[in-house]
Amino acid sequence: MAFKQEINTPLIVTIGVVSGFLLITTVIGVQAWYLNEEQAEIDAKVDSSPVQVLVDAKDTRAHLDADAHWSDKSRKVLEIPLTQAMDLVVSNNGRLPSTQPTQPAAVAQ
Repeated sequence: MAFKQEINTPLIVTIGVVSGFLLITTVIGVQAWYLNEEQAEIDAKVDSSPVQVLVDAKDTRAHLDADAHWSDKSRKVLEIPLTQAMDLVVSNNGRLPSTQPTQPAAVAQ
């Protein structure tokens, strides 16, 4: 007995349509994932770039920390760099230097 082989056209068309739909869905999904990751990388790079205002403030503060300067001239407050302050403490054997001006010797009359 010979079997007659018939092509099941509706099944082949259904498999083709479903496969095409899955392929298109996968391509769109991968593309959306790629664009999402690309945007996340761009955002990370933008967030890590320094803000110019902060860079300028840091440079100004570094300049002030490098030199002695008056922070309040009316109250006679002088700020000195940390390294210079540490040297003063070491040179005074651990005692803080006097903040009061020294009195001149009494003038003999």
